[in-house]
Amino acid sequence: MGFSLLPPEAEDLRRKLKGFALSIPLIRADEQMNWEGKDVQLVGDLVTARLNRIRDSGRLMKFLTMEDATGLFEVVLFPDCYARYGHHLTTPGPFYIRGTVQVKDHAPTIVGSFLSGI
Repeated sequence: MGFSLLPPEAEDLRRKLKGFALSIPLIRADEQMNWEGKDVQLVGDLVTARLNRIRDSGRLMKFLTMEDATGLFEVVLFPDCYARYGHHLTTPGPFYIRGTVQVKDHAPTIVGSFLSGI
């Protein structure tokens, strides 16, 4: 990889967002493993997305692969979060994401609680 689709202005945006939710750290993709079980904020561009329908309820959820200047990160938007914020995913980004880092088999995933286009 080694490069990002984010424009240079994205770093300025990251600096401005640091003050947005002071109690929640603004991290980079390469820092996820250090924040297991913690709430975090990230900024990134959408790389891929997969929509899934939950069999029992029929509700929709979405799996996202996103990228910042340091690498890729995975985000899952469960049905309540996707229903509330999924409409922001009509552009490739950049996006502001807030969620909790979960690690399974040495692979971090952000369980999204908020997503917004920037």
